[in-house]
Amino acid sequence: MGATVYICKRCGMPTENYYSYSPYLAGLAGAEGISICDACTTELNNIREWENEQFETRNLVCPWCGYEDRDSWELSDSDDSYTCPECGEVFAYERNITVTYTSRKREQDYPRGGVMPDA
Repeated sequence: MGATVYICKRCGMPTENYYSYSPYLAGLAGAEGISICDACTTELNNIREWENEQFETRNLVCPWCGYEDRDSWELSDSDDSYTCPECGEVFAYERNITVTYTSRKREQDYPRGGVMPDA
């Protein structure tokens, strides 16, 4: 018996490659899994390597030279053309903001007229 042939989800060519469901591929593969041919896998890996995405760093990091801009907190939400002050290359970035809250009862709502109990 020959190997099972699938269709590459990206280019539509026949392939023997099949990747079953994985939490890491869930967005791409869905619940069933995915078939991607060797050529598309190589191309996607080359694109990912070339992009050199610096994922969720504390400061903006240049994907060209690795320069870390410690003043990047001053930047706006996002921009399609940021020029690295170190190497002069232009790249895109995305600013992710996390908001947290701390809550407590108000002091004036404590019994005895807002006088805090002794610890």
